[in-house]
Amino acid sequence: AWMLGVTIAMATAWIGGWSMVQHRHLLARLARPLQPAVREGSARTIQRIQYTGIVLDALRAALITGVGALVALPVALHLMSRWQMDATLTRALLVIGVAAVAASALWRLFHAVSVTRRLFITGLLLGTLGVVVYG
Repeated sequence: AWMLGVTIAMATAWIGGWSMVQHRHLLARLARPLQPAVREGSARTIQRIQYTGIVLDALRAALITGVGALVALPVALHLMSRWQMDATLTRALLVIGVAAVAASALWRLFHAVSVTRRLFITGLLLGTLGVVVYG
């Protein structure tokens, strides 16, 4: 169940990230014709853009969650009833998959923000020190 749950969660998160990018593109297209009013400082226009973004984002999240739950539950139940792999191997694959996703995220972050490596190493060292000291 853990293996399937994590796999489904990672797929849902990927879809959520992709849809967030699409959401931002849509908001940019919707806001483009309103630029003159924004430049003039129209509070009503700015609020309209913000409220539109919030409502569309809530709808996006509800759709992803709803579809994810409707699709994931039957698929997970079906796969769990047929799962034949040893529990130890399953856990190993789960850890490898999660580590690969985390490494990919760190790789992207390290190349996008210059101070990220130093902050990560500092956090890693402080966290390790905390575990050693307070164990």
